[in-house]
Amino acid sequence: MLIKPDTVLLNASRQELGLPLLNEQQFAQMTRVECMALFEETRLAAINWINVHNGQLPTVPFPETHPYKSDAPLTYAFHKYIVGTTAPISYLLNDSGIARGIINLFPPGQAAISEPAVPTYHGNQLRLWRFNERLNHLLSQNFDRGFKRQLILDFLSNSSVNYVDVIDGWQRGQYNASDSELRNVVVNEEAVDQILMQAQNGQIPSLIFNTSSTFGSNGLQFPFGTYCPGNKSFDIFLWMLQERAHTVMFSLDDNEWVAFAPANADYFRDVMINKVIFYLKIDGYKVLAITGPSPVLMGLDNNLVYQRYCEDYQMDPVNARIPFLRFVYSNWLAENYEPLWTLNGG
Repeated sequence: MLIKPDTVLLNASRQELGLPLLNEQQFAQMTRVECMALFEETRLAAINWINVHNGQLPTVPFPETHPYKSDAPLTYAFHKYIVGTTAPISYLLNDSGIARGIINLFPPGQAAISEPAVPTYHGNQLRLWRFNERLNHLLSQNFDRGFKRQLILDFLSNSSVNYVDVIDGWQRGQYNASDSELRNVVVNEEAVDQILMQAQNGQIPSLIFNTSSTFGSNGLQFPFGTYCPGNKSFDIFLWMLQERAHTVMFSLDDNEWVAFAPANADYFRDVMINKVIFYLKIDGYKVLAITGPSPVLMGLDNNLVYQRYCEDYQMDPVNARIPFLRFVYSNWLAENYEPLWTLNGG
């Protein structure tokens, strides 16, 4: 399943790398496996190009495949999920194909990019892992990167948490960290399949999304069917469900349920905003969704959920960002959901 197909951008990259071009119909008819193989072919050509040009990135961003998916394979026994989107391009410096002498990447006209602090999920600056004080402390110590990587993976396993990114392959519109610039997005259907199977078998999967339109004040906008408006992890998850013809309903109290449909656009624009927790029913099977703050912790000052937290717990908004991150994630991890329901407001 492909979001935001862009044959022009794909061909611009392949032309720069000396690869055969595709027409729009060829690209549209590709299976997921064929698309990922095409991305990998282009990515390997880009690595060769980077080696030849001493770390300079191609002018046109190239298709990428997820570098960390094998780090934490999905475990059916775990019903808790942290759900993100993609990895920053700094991961490339740890790719085995990159020449040993290349220690920085150089995007055209931008500052040099260094390798991630730790080569795994959210390892670039380790911002997400601040939510757990003990793990955050260990990651601040002078351990080698491989040991820190294992600390993160052990923490996930010991906490019975699956980490998944909803995107398996992508092409950046620009070399930056903005998910909204992504094109040619291949979604992670394997994760969705497991979550649905757990729900159908009587579990209630508990998913915390790094980014979501429901956490801010914009809400979920319609039309939502022919493309995914933005690349927030919850929005993409919802888009996948819709594209696969699943029925989806939302509830803020496990009592009144509202179908995700254009007829209810006002509800998703005006009511399902500034929310941190809610239920979904997918084909009648229940899933719990938590939409916490982005680990970057920007733009919180005007967010009503953050304001409620600061008011309820008498926190100074200037200094409460990391405590707020810890509050949301730690209560989710402990399955202590009542404080999160309170933050939804009236």
